[in-house]
Amino acid sequence: MLMVSSPFLCGQTIFFNTGVNNTTYDYKNSMGGSSDNVLSSNGAFYELGYGIPLDFSRRSRGWGRYSRMMFKTSFSLNNYNATGGNTLDNYDWKSQYIGLRTGVEYMIFPNSSVTASVEGSFGFETLLNGKQKIGGETFDLKDNEEFNGLFVAPKLGLNVLYNVTEDVGLTGGIHFSKALSMKGESVGEKLQFNNTHFSFGVIIQAY
Repeated sequence: MLMVSSPFLCGQTIFFNTGVNNTTYDYKNSMGGSSDNVLSSNGAFYELGYGIPLDFSRRSRGWGRYSRMMFKTSFSLNNYNATGGNTLDNYDWKSQYIGLRTGVEYMIFPNSSVTASVEGSFGFETLLNGKQKIGGETFDLKDNEEFNGLFVAPKLGLNVLYNVTEDVGLTGGIHFSKALSMKGESVGEKLQFNNTHFSFGVIIQAY
């Protein structure tokens, strides 16, 4: 979520993002084998968070009066989906992960009405619910060990924000992340979600 270069960002902010995940499953079993017929699929994501400026230096009116760098923390809900199959069966995975994320954002093209930023963050996620369909049967992913436990999720992104008013801005961005299972490594398996998401959101001055 982008923190904009305008007077309304002199304080802390609340932001909400939503959009589309495009996810690819990368799974290796204990023998190092993988499946070549698992394809990427789309799913939704939601993020609600809080931003705090890291520099409160007061300069001339405009972006320079406020911090170019922000600390952010947020709660996230991500759908990591995939599909696949062969001549005999069709496969479908729909998984939903809840998580906590922290990171920093830095403005690279400050302007009074439109600005851009880069951001990096690190999160922890765990399975909330999920289903796997094989042919005509459906299975609960909570019974599937490699989907459970704690996942670590680094992320990098680029954002653009447009000021609607001095208190409200609209954002759009593209982000790249990986969610890697810590539990999978411990049992000789490896599962990660390679994810690209396209975000749209709103940012509001908290005070």
